[in-house]
Amino acid sequence: MSLVVNVSDSAAPAGIYRVLWDVKMERGDLVLMREPLKKVVGLPGDIVRFAREGVYLNHQLLPNSAVPTDSPYPPYPYQTIVLAKGQYLLMGANPLSFDGRYEGVTPEELVYQKVQKLW
Repeated sequence: MSLVVNVSDSAAPAGIYRVLWDVKMERGDLVLMREPLKKVVGLPGDIVRFAREGVYLNHQLLPNSAVPTDSPYPPYPYQTIVLAKGQYLLMGANPLSFDGRYEGVTPEELVYQKVQKLW
């Protein structure tokens, strides 16, 4: 069994998580990237619009998805895209979490594996 410890609250509460192998990713899943944990928000085929007021997923504004005005990071360029095969939109719970709001789409190659919180 592979475990990962998350000490940041950027996407999920701090804790110990078990890595799940050979499991299909679904919306809302937590995934392990090469570093921080992020939540899968958008899946291949979804329509994503990056706008000043936040990120829209399939024409619905995601709560708390706007880039704060005091953010040290510039937002991802405002545009609308359709996620292609192997592309995901990953976001953390904190608006200052460095995620899709700032870096856009994440290719599948950068997602390590799905995780499940144990503690």
